[in-house]
Amino acid sequence: MQTDALTESTKEFVAALLDDPSVIEFRSAAEALDTDEEFVELRHSYEKTVEQFRRKQSDGSLEQTDIEQLRELQHKVNTHPIAQRFIAARDEVAVLVQECNQEISQVLGFDFGSVAGPRGGCSC
Repeated sequence: MQTDALTESTKEFVAALLDDPSVIEFRSAAEALDTDEEFVELRHSYEKTVEQFRRKQSDGSLEQTDIEQLRELQHKVNTHPIAQRFIAARDEVAVLVQECNQEISQVLGFDFGSVAGPRGGCSC
């Protein structure tokens, strides 16, 4: 049956992707976002500060020091080695996914990614 062949080919494709160094690094970097104690603590501090920022913004008590504190924490999160590793790994795996999409699209004769990806407001 054609569906069985397609399913088997999909499994082989996924297995090849899982063995790709960029996918291995991406998965490892993504896991580190949730397991590195220092980064998790920093992220929680940032999220707490964002909540306070929004609360102060809505009640009118937001001050310049609050804005500066949020920007400083945001900078620390974005420049943390764990975040930098994740961003680099995400960018590298995105290139791989784009290359795979191009190969599949060339064979199919249409942009596979645009058909397979999420749709906007219009379903037509």
